[in-house]
Amino acid sequence: MAVIISYLPTILASFTAIILACLIGSYMGQKLVLSKKNGLAENLSLHKTLSCLANILRFIPYIMLLFILWLALNRFTGILPVIAGAVFLEILPMAVLDTRKTLDSVSTDIINAATALGAAPEDILKLFMYPAVKEQLIRKNIYLLFYGLFCAIASLLWFSLIAR
Repeated sequence: MAVIISYLPTILASFTAIILACLIGSYMGQKLVLSKKNGLAENLSLHKTLSCLANILRFIPYIMLLFILWLALNRFTGILPVIAGAVFLEILPMAVLDTRKTLDSVSTDIINAATALGAAPEDILKLFMYPAVKEQLIRKNIYLLFYGLFCAIASLLWFSLIAR
């Protein structure tokens, strides 16, 4: 029981990092969809910047894993911020790409109908696109939550084995 209580702050910090990564990732994903070429609010420089950032973020967890290994072996830092940061950087690019892929799956007929009604790009996103893919986004974010918690718990167990 004492072991579980000692792991609780790390699990709560990881949970917070997962929620934050899902929120930031969803925002970045929706901006990617809106700013793409022939998108609702075309802005190619923003699209290229966010796309490049999302692709760079996909490789950071592997670099951070090497850094975590080095820190764990040298025991220079506490485990809580390292695990929470690793989980955040693992979930963020997945949330960006999942949101982008899900919003891109919305039928162009829905978008054309909303545009014909005179809706602004933000209204199209909020009133037409999100209701069409609400269940998919909820399912994907729940998956990311469980995946992130699994990564955090597996990292805790792994660090516990290294510490002995």
